[in-house]
Amino acid sequence: MSDNQKRGFLKNFSIVKAERLLLCILLFILPLAVVPLSWDWNERPMSLCILLFTTIIAGLEIIKLIKEGKFCVIKTSVDTAVLLLCGSYVLSTIFSQDVNTSLWGIDHRLGGGLITVMSVVALTVFSRSFITDVKHVKELFFSFMAGMFINNILSILAFLGVNIWSSVPVYKNMFQEGLPILRSARIYILTNLITLLLSFGFIGEYLIFKGKKSVFMASLIIALVSIIGILMFSIVQGTGLVVLFLVLFVLMNMFIIKKFKLSEKSFKNILVVFLIITLSISIPFALMHIPSFRESKIPDDFRLVGQVFLGSDLSWSVASSVFVKSLSTALLGLGMDTYSIAYNMFKPVSENLLAYNNVTFYSGGNEIYTQFANGGLVWLLCWVIFGYSIFKSVFLDLRKLKLNSGKINTWYLIVVDSVMVLIFCSSLFTAFSVINLLILFLMVSLRGVLKDILNEGNEEKVVMRLWAGSVSGSPEKGNAKGNFRVLLAVIVAVVVVLISRIWVYKGISTGYMLMAESYRISEGAKLTDQKVSYEDKKSTADSIINHYTNAVKFDKNNPLANRKLGLAYMDKIDIEVKEYLSVEEDKRSQDIVNEVNKLKNYAIDTTKKSTEIAGYVYSNWEAMSNVYMGLVGMGYEGFVSDCVYSIEKAISLNPSNYELYFKEAQMYVIGKDTDSALSSLTKVLGINPQYIPALYLSAELNKEKGREDVYESYLRAAKTILETNDATNNEVYNDISKKLQELESSSVNKKQESGTEKTEKSD
Repeated sequence: MSDNQKRGFLKNFSIVKAERLLLCILLFILPLAVVPLSWDWNERPMSLCILLFTTIIAGLEIIKLIKEGKFCVIKTSVDTAVLLLCGSYVLSTIFSQDVNTSLWGIDHRLGGGLITVMSVVALTVFSRSFITDVKHVKELFFSFMAGMFINNILSILAFLGVNIWSSVPVYKNMFQEGLPILRSARIYILTNLITLLLSFGFIGEYLIFKGKKSVFMASLIIALVSIIGILMFSIVQGTGLVVLFLVLFVLMNMFIIKKFKLSEKSFKNILVVFLIITLSISIPFALMHIPSFRESKIPDDFRLVGQVFLGSDLSWSVASSVFVKSLSTALLGLGMDTYSIAYNMFKPVSENLLAYNNVTFYSGGNEIYTQFANGGLVWLLCWVIFGYSIFKSVFLDLRKLKLNSGKINTWYLIVVDSVMVLIFCSSLFTAFSVINLLILFLMVSLRGVLKDILNEGNEEKVVMRLWAGSVSGSPEKGNAKGNFRVLLAVIVAVVVVLISRIWVYKGISTGYMLMAESYRISEGAKLTDQKVSYEDKKSTADSIINHYTNAVKFDKNNPLANRKLGLAYMDKIDIEVKEYLSVEEDKRSQDIVNEVNKLKNYAIDTTKKSTEIAGYVYSNWEAMSNVYMGLVGMGYEGFVSDCVYSIEKAISLNPSNYELYFKEAQMYVIGKDTDSALSSLTKVLGINPQYIPALYLSAELNKEKGREDVYESYLRAAKTILETNDATNNEVYNDISKKLQELESSSVNKKQESGTEKTEKSD
């Protein structure tokens, strides 16, 4: 090897090593990438990490391509299915009801958007070029396990009610007892089950192949902590996932014991570990799902958080409604990450959902229902093909591999296959997070790498050539081709920096939104506290506005940030108006009027922008209507028609939300259109016949029209409902009772007057 070739090899090795390090860091931080925002706990921060690291690794890969003249990755038996699946994602985005949402995810949360999903696939494909040894595979596994270990510790503490964020200024006000760090208990359980399988890989390596004791001990501790976390959070949900794991784990170990030529000691060791893991999960899990046992062992004051998610019937109702909407949606769905749009459009009117009238579900009961609504029949077909390819590959591995050849390589291939099967099958039990998708596609790539190692580099490869031949080595001074390569490398570096800047800016925007929400939680009570001075209230409102303004500054096209900013302006307007009205008319300041007019325009413009960015997201139009309603309530009656228009747009996207019809009725009342108001109220009561505000307003409007009998019937209906629900200790009930008493007194008086008249006539 010449000196130039040696230098070239070392430089190339440095890039490869950097890529492996970056991927290890990513896998470590993903389970810890959380931002405790009520609407976006982890999808956005995890996606931003993936996008940033993918951009950097892609840049390094392109530099390697420029340097070597070719790009070479291992081809796997699942690649065709992966390409078809990616094709379905692209098509559903192109023909999406809301292309912006499908690209960036709902409210720009990224997680389920096309950009993030394609980045996940690209990253895992790139990994095939720099993961070339089983040692590298183990490094990736352990990095992820280490991140999940910390996640588990924090999640277990949260389950026990310990405020793990108490010392973190921004986070401390956003602690939610009983929830895992990954927010969703089912996603947490699935991710932990993956961790448990990877841990078992290291444990088995030590027991069968005499691996490092330190790694064995660390893996054993991680596995035990994972089991504790799984058992804790599976008390109230995630039953199907745990059962799936147990079945798969039993089958996996039966295969190992049957096929591997184990020594007597190795056999006993692996059998003991298998029994410990299986029994430590299955026995407590079974006992905790016996109601009598659970009730006797869990204290009454212990808080178990059972998260609400859509059941199979409701999930299918939404997905099937998308299917029958049109030929386009039947084939391609509503678009990537548009399940929340589908849910609001097609959710059935039922008693179960009335309590969650204004709650939006962003996924169905499992990944199948969710993506069927998003991607239609095309996605479903591609997903079935993808699953078929996975199972076919796994069965071929089990049949054809000589399990004693390659030893550790073969062992980890079985682990990778098991993880692939676990994640794919779990699509029947839970909707995926971006972290689950990443691990799934990474396992597909790692299987190809391990197969190539076992076959001594004879696996089929995909090669893309940039130059006619290899041009590795350092460019010589004055060499035209060498100078051109340097120029290309510089251009790539600049592009990588520019793209990375986008992800960093979005991360900074998220940080400002976090600060705004944290400040609102800690100081927001001042906005409505009558004891707080107007100056302090305005200072609080200004702080929230400034944080959201900065959020929009760094992520201008984020509909959520714009929406939140618009509503923050309304809070400030409310304070200014109350201050204005608190003084005598002759002492009222014109400066406040000018400030309100300025803030009014800001509120309208920012909220309107959210509707322009994502016009099919119901929440944007609801916020727009709330802005106009607030302004109308402050005396700007010229916005009544704008408010009605915004409400109607919101209704078209969420037709079973009875509160929208009630708001519309209120606007019609202000506009003195009683008939339209009554029509809207009829729609409210058609959805929720027990909605007291609608019954009360219907009564008053019918009284105005002289319909005393209808007026009375609405009041009595409202009174009966309040009494049935033991809600009699409030002003509304007292007012209704008083009005009914007045009606009864009036009726008695009329009867007495009628009787007197009859007596006088008879006399």
